[in-house]
Amino acid sequence: MIRYFFQYICYSMFLMLSLFTTSGFGQTAMAELLKAFRKLDYAVAEKQAEAILADWQSHNPITLETAHKVLGVIQYTKNDLTAARNHFQQAIQINPQTVLDSVYVSPKIIEWFRQIKTSYRPENVPAAHIRYIVVPDRRPGAAVRSVLLPGWGQLYKDQPVRGWTLMAVTGISLATWGVSTWQTQTSRRDYLKAELPETIRQRYDDYNTWYKRQQMCRYVTAALWATAVVDALLTSSSQKEVKATFRPVFGKQLCMVHCSVVF
Repeated sequence: MIRYFFQYICYSMFLMLSLFTTSGFGQTAMAELLKAFRKLDYAVAEKQAEAILADWQSHNPITLETAHKVLGVIQYTKNDLTAARNHFQQAIQINPQTVLDSVYVSPKIIEWFRQIKTSYRPENVPAAHIRYIVVPDRRPGAAVRSVLLPGWGQLYKDQPVRGWTLMAVTGISLATWGVSTWQTQTSRRDYLKAELPETIRQRYDDYNTWYKRQQMCRYVTAALWATAVVDALLTSSSQKEVKATFRPVFGKQLCMVHCSVVF
């Protein structure tokens, strides 16, 4: 059991290293983008922002939001208000509470952005542009729940089989640990009360047996608890299947395509 637990910890550390590497790449790209933007090198900033959006799968929502806001400001300075509005709306899609930095953006642009934000409605975004759907990451909340109760985090992430299994196994191990602890204390008291050599030897053997069982149950319970926390933190939530269907719709004056997305 201990050997498998350490194998699981090593595998989890490898996954965590991969996550940190990806996150570091996204943070570097955003740092370079902001550096060029704050130096008013809009030509370089525009190329970097477009490169981020072209490879959007590799970046986190904060980086994408920043890229859209930078492109919105740049397009505004070029007097391309339509493109600027589209980028600002896409930044608002990602983070409805987003704001512009008054240190590097003029009050006129900030006021215009505030008007766009106030009047923004998701259904008003042109169909030809990207629509972002931000799915909250349940893993941090799941890890906190698994710290309090093993398996609760898995239930929170819609993993009922794994959750109930971890909860049941950890509960059994915890109960066994409690029983073995009580038996250890009882056998120790009996051992200390013994007077005859044969009785002392027999009661010591009983005490030693229960003590070993108690230690084993302690380590197993700790391993199960840690496994539940690590699993809740690193594994993805169960998500429903996403299906997209397309069908043509014919009208009197135009033909269009209707897209239906089912979660």
